[in-house]
Amino acid sequence: MLFRLTINHYKNAMRYASEVGCKVIFVNYRLAPKNPHPVFFEDCYSAMCWAYDNADTLGIDTSRIGIGGDSAGSTLSVGVIMMAKDRAHPISFAFQMLPYPFLDARNNSEACKKYTDTPMWNSKLSERIAPMTRVDRSRPDHIYYSPVEAENFAGFPPAYIETAEFDCLHDDGILYAKKLRDDGVDVVLNETLGTMHGFDIVQRAKITKSALAARVKFMKERF
Repeated sequence: MLFRLTINHYKNAMRYASEVGCKVIFVNYRLAPKNPHPVFFEDCYSAMCWAYDNADTLGIDTSRIGIGGDSAGSTLSVGVIMMAKDRAHPISFAFQMLPYPFLDARNNSEACKKYTDTPMWNSKLSERIAPMTRVDRSRPDHIYYSPVEAENFAGFPPAYIETAEFDCLHDDGILYAKKLRDDGVDVVLNETLGTMHGFDIVQRAKITKSALAARVKFMKERF
């Protein structure tokens, strides 16, 4: 599994490795605004290629590689899936795991209009971040940054999508789940209630424990 390391996710990573019984690879990708699009996608794609090419040394079964990340990590994960398809990479991802994902750069959903001042993340922050990533919509690869705008999702890996209730990105996950299902992709949609973006930072909360258990269950089944 490929993830981006932050201190708030360290315990989650240990739990995934321990309970799922897998290796977890975190990607230290370069960040915007110093590094504009598509640098961060290329870094994540390169990490995926490295893990695949060095699978024997790492003790990895290339038929059982999943990809995932929360929030913007979900954007990068889905972007890498798209890049692998566009570049005809031989990898076949076992799954995509996407808690409270950012997948619609248009920022015009009902949730975006509603949640303008929620804690942790909100649509006003999304608007402030957009210019920093410098994604030119005239570029063909802009779709990596706004995956729900793609026209076809056939052949995408099974997905676990987790939404937070009071989150400007709530509708991103719902729309992506629908588009995947419309193209025949298996989706587990976990709509958590009473939650905000990044709710699992509170590790001892009952809802966090429930969400983590659901993620682990999904990954174990797909592996």
